[in-house]
Amino acid sequence: MVALLVVLTILIVLTLDYIVTERARGGLSRALAVGPAVVTPPAAPQPDRAMLDGRLDALPEGTSVSQGHVWVRPQSHGVVRLGIDRVIVALLGRLEFLYGLPEGVEVRRGGPLVMLRNGNRALKIRCPADGVISRVNREVSTDPGRVAEDPFHGGWLYEVTLKDASREVPGVVAGMDAAWWMHREAKRLYEIASAYTGLRSPHPTMADGGIPILPLGRQIESSLQDDEWEDLVACYFKESSTRE
Repeated sequence: MVALLVVLTILIVLTLDYIVTERARGGLSRALAVGPAVVTPPAAPQPDRAMLDGRLDALPEGTSVSQGHVWVRPQSHGVVRLGIDRVIVALLGRLEFLYGLPEGVEVRRGGPLVMLRNGNRALKIRCPADGVISRVNREVSTDPGRVAEDPFHGGWLYEVTLKDASREVPGVVAGMDAAWWMHREAKRLYEIASAYTGLRSPHPTMADGGIPILPLGRQIESSLQDDEWEDLVACYFKESSTRE
């Protein structure tokens, strides 16, 4: 009797082992038939809109920039959209008035594009290309503050039909070079402004390595007299012209 129980126990163990082994083989066969699992690496993190908007050296993807801090973004063949970057925003602090050009006006590279004013402080912005103004952002005409609040999107200024659509806009920095140029220009503005406003840190950085627009804009607006502000602007753009 005892021998019979031992034999039955051995048979049960062998049967269970066979079932488990066959299931494992079946799972392996199905996995091999499907092929090896493909592991997709996570996408590189992109800066969100809020982080980008807080940066003095911000420049959205696909946007180029001129030496005069006018950004350029293609819209269609031969048509580009123009606006100002955040260096101009920081220099003015706020934007109370905007004196622009109407549709149909011919513009030339280096010629007047728009005048921006905050109280007695005004900046004349120069056009980066030859062409004709084909569209005006009327929202900023009635609410100039939008230019300072959202310069790369809702605060754009004009769309210009280029005189020569077959050529690239001369004197405009694009791609990775534009990103590095903006970072350098933002850092340089902090260094120059620190001599006038007493900023303790001439070029602090954000978590993503960008240079924050605040407190620089507020410092420039509130700490300087109008004549000091004019000296700062003249110094900044004089150094810009010597680098070209």
